[in-house]
This record gives sequence, C-alpha cells and structure tokens, in this order.
Amino acid sequence: MTNPFLREVILENFMSYEYARIKLAPGLNLISGPNGSGKSSILLGISIALGQTYTERARRLSDLIRWGNDIARVTLIFDNSGNDGNRLFPSIKSSTVSISRILRRDGTYSFYVLGEERTKTEVIELLSMVGLDPDNPFIIMHQGTIEEFVATRPEEKLKLLEKAVGFEDYRRNILEARSKLSKILSEEEVIRERLADAESTLEYWRREYEKLTQYKRLKEREEELRLELAWSRIIGMENRIAKLTDMIDYCSRRIAKLERIGSDARSKLIDTEREFESTIFEEDRLLERVIASERFLSVISESSRILENYGGQLPIELEKELKRRAIDRERVEADLKNMYKVYSGLRVKERELIKRYADLRVEEALASFEVNRLLDEKKRIEVRLSELRSRMESMLSEVGGSSSRPHTVRSLAEVEEELKGIEARIRALGSVSEDIAAMYEKYRGVYDELKSRLEILSENKNLLLNELNDRIKVWRDALEKLLDDVNREFQAILEGFGYNGFAKLVNPHDIDRSGLEIYMGTPGMDPTPLNNLTQSGGERSLAISTFLLALQQYIKSPFRALDEYDVHMDPVNREAVLKHIVERISGERRIQYLVITPNPLPLAAKITNVIIVQKVGGKSRIGKIEAYVEA
Repeated sequence: MTNPFLREVILENFMSYEYARIKLAPGLNLISGPNGSGKSSILLGISIALGQTYTERARRLSDLIRWGNDIARVTLIFDNSGNDGNRLFPSIKSSTVSISRILRRDGTYSFYVLGEERTKTEVIELLSMVGLDPDNPFIIMHQGTIEEFVATRPEEKLKLLEKAVGFEDYRRNILEARSKLSKILSEEEVIRERLADAESTLEYWRREYEKLTQYKRLKEREEELRLELAWSRIIGMENRIAKLTDMIDYCSRRIAKLERIGSDARSKLIDTEREFESTIFEEDRLLERVIASERFLSVISESSRILENYGGQLPIELEKELKRRAIDRERVEADLKNMYKVYSGLRVKERELIKRYADLRVEEALASFEVNRLLDEKKRIEVRLSELRSRMESMLSEVGGSSSRPHTVRSLAEVEEELKGIEARIRALGSVSEDIAAMYEKYRGVYDELKSRLEILSENKNLLLNELNDRIKVWRDALEKLLDDVNREFQAILEGFGYNGFAKLVNPHDIDRSGLEIYMGTPGMDPTPLNNLTQSGGERSLAISTFLLALQQYIKSPFRALDEYDVHMDPVNREAVLKHIVERISGERRIQYLVITPNPLPLAAKITNVIIVQKVGGKSRIGKIEAYVEA
C-alpha cells in the first residue's frame, strides 16, 4: 500500500504526553529514545485506542491519565482511501477513519469512530475485519511481554498464533461443531432418558395391551368354539338325519324288493298251480293208459295161456297169432315199464310242486308281513326325520345360515373341553378395559416419536462427529503446514546466530490441550522448550524475535509492533536482529511496522521513518528523522 495503514497517533493528556501527534510512514517505523522518555507509551496508547483493557503499566485505565487531568484521549487516524472494494473498512465511505478512546478519572471510558460514539464491541468487530488485535503479542509485542509470552501456556500461545495468521475460523468452526455436537449429545441424553421412561411406561401398557389382545383373542376363540359347538351339534343332527334318511331309503328299497319278491312269489304260485294241474292231468292220462295197457296185457296173457294149453299142434294161423301175441305182450310190458317210470317221475314232480307251492305261499306271506312292518317303520322314521329337520333349521338360523359352516368340525366332546378351558382363561384375566388400546397406541406413538428423534440425533451426531474430525484435520493440517514453512525460515535465521530451533504443535489431536511450543538449542545442544530456567534472557528474546520475523509473511494484520525486542540481548545480536528486521521489511509497503528500541541505532541499517522521543520538563516530545542512513 502507498499510504500508511495507520497515518497518525494523537495523544492528549495520556501518561507523560500533554499533546503529541506522531505521524507514521508505510513500511518500517522505528521509535528510539532514552529509557523513560515515553517510547512505549506511544504503542500503549495505540493498543488502548484499539480496545486493549489490561496493561502492564496500569491495571486501571484511569491510571494512564496524565497527572493533574481528569480526561485523556487517544486518537488513531487510519487510511481508508481507494475504491469501495479496495477500502480497508469497506463499510465506511470516508477516505480516513478516526478511532478515539476517552479515558475518565472515574474509570469510565468511551469509544468514537469518526466522531460518533460506539461500543467497544463495535470497535473490536471493525478492527477484526483487518485482523488487528491489540491483545495478540504476535501482532503487538509490548515492552516486557517477551518474558510474559515465554511463560504463557502453550495452549494460549497457539490461540494467539491462530488469531494472528487468520486461523481462528478453523478453531471457531471446530468449537462450533463441537458445541453443536455437545447440544446433540445433551439432547440425546435427555431423549434417551425420556425414551427410557417412555419405554418403561410403554412396557406397562404393552403388557396391558397384550392382556387385552389375549382377552379379545380368547373371546374370539370362545365365539369360534361356540359356533363350532353349534355346528358340531348341527353336524351331529345332520348325521342323524342322514342316518334316518338312509334308513328311509333302506326301507323304501327293502319294501320295493319285498314287493318284487311277493309279486314274484304270486306269479310263481300261479305258474306252480298251473304246472301242478298239468302234472295231475298227465298223471290221470298216464294212469288210464296204464290201466288200458294192463287190461290189454291181461287179455294177451289169458289168450296166450289158452293157446299154450291147447293140446296138439296149433294151426299155423294160431301159431302166428301166438307169436304175435307174445310180441305184443313184450311191447306192452315194455310200455308199462316206461309208463310206471314216467308215473313215478310225475309223482315226484307232484310232490316237488306241492313243496314249491307251500314255500312260495310262505315266501309271499313273509314278504307281505315284512312290507307292512317296514311301512310302519318308515312312517315312524319320517316323523322323527321331520322333527329333526325342523330343529336343524332353527339351529342354522341361530348360527347365521350354512355360509358360516367351517371346513372341519371336531367332535362335540373335544369342542366342549376346549371351550371350558377358554372360559377358565377368560375368567382368570379378570376385567379388561377397551381404553387400554388407546393408551397403548398413545404411548407407543410417544415412544416411536422419541425413538425416531433419537435415530435422527444419532445420525446427526455421526455426521457432526465426521464433520468435527474433518474440521480438526483441516485445522491441524493448516497449522502443521504453517509451522513447517515458518520453521524453515526460523531455523535459517537462528543458524545465522549459531543457534537452532523450531516451533512445534503439541497434542495436535486434542484441540483443548493442543498448544504451541517454541524450542531453541544453544550451540552444541539439542533444542529445548523456551523457559526461564534453560535459556538466558537474551536467548529468549532472540528466539521470540526471530520467530516473529519468520512468521511475518503469514500474519493477517496490516499493522505490527515490537517494543524493546532487544532487551537482554548483547550488542552484536541486537544489531544483527535489527538488521534482519530492516532487511526483511525493506521495500514492504503493504505492511506497516512499528519497532521500539532504546539502544543506539546500528551502523548498517536503512530505516524509512525514525521517530525520536525525549522527555523535557516532565513532558514527552516527538522528533523525527525523515530518512536515516548510518554511514
């Protein structure tokens, strides 16, 4: 930048200054003067105007007011020229910005920006836009704060470094993610507790609901069994009806068969009677023939006997007649023999027909008797069947008709036995309210909602854990890269003084315990952490000064200040360090530096703006050398 960031510092009744205007140049500004002349008061005034509260020289701000006055004022004039997009303070249109802080003896104070009163928070927020923090020793190192910085805990050193280089967003992002995670964890714990309570309550209502469900299931089973019992009785009745129907069918079939038997018997009786009559007729005819044949045989026999008893030779005609008669007798005898045989057969047949007739008469009588008996039985069965069918119709009406008929039905005894068991279990459950279902659903809804919220929280927790780990990694990687870059420069500068050292990120995996530790090794010794026991005051000043030099290109603030960096240094190191400062800053117009030293100016240093401070008559006065070159 061509114009200085901080153009001018105006001190009014501030410490040893009654009124002073200190103009600053771009690049390096060196303030020099004897001890007690008021050099450090200039930087202290700048810090107070920037919002610093605590100072080493005064624990109360009112102690900084010049003796004999009640009000002190420090005003800083900043350059804000350029286009809106290039202004240091884009929200302010003025080419210069004045920030004043008024201190009062009663301990109160006020801030003003361009003459308008502002709160301290507003001023700090305005300055934070350009990375200016008066409490950060990496930006403004006050007199005596090197030792204080060395004694600062590593955790605080790291935070100061982060703010100085613009890494505070990394930590802020981590803390923001952790805060969100903490809230989620707290909410998760609350939800878990509520879920446990809801689960306990739900468990009670679940048992009651199971009891209700069991009660309903048992009642449904009871109804099913009662229906099955009714159907078992209906089916039993159907079976009886079927048996009666079968019996009627059997009777009908039996009656029909017996009627056919009777009819057949009557028909056979007629046939037998006819056959008997025919047989008797044949017997009579055969008997008449037998009688005729026997008469004829008797005549032949008598004639033959007479002829045989004729004494003497029979005439030929008689002899022939006798032979003929003998032949006739043989024939008749043969016929009679056959007729006797036939007659005997007819007599046998007659007896058989008589027996058959008797059997058929018995068969007809029995068939008729059985038909009459079966007809009576059939009527009785039909009356019983009608009664059963009427009762079954009534029972079907009670069960809702045949459409409710189950596929299978057990025996009546099996159904009654199970029904008794079901009724006993229903009695054992006692009274069960229908409101239980609504209560169970209500608390299950609460439980499900809490469980869903817990799952969402758990998912968000995992996302935040991953995000937190990612942010920590980004933060750690950025810091480690920064320190790697800074350490190369830091080590190179220290080697020029015969020392070695480095800055280290400790506890990098725990942001709360992580810190910055600066190590320095004396010639021939391994580097050790800076502390008041291991290194001398000059070595500590050298280490901090060179570390700040190595860090300069990474610091965000456009203004940096170093007060009495060379305290405790020997003249050689003091001159060498200042030479490094001048060489590093020489030609740098974008960053404004303010270095304060009480010691004589080195012989080989070119400084853009040298401010001389002296105290005359108890008042600090400002002198200036436009360009100083020691020949």
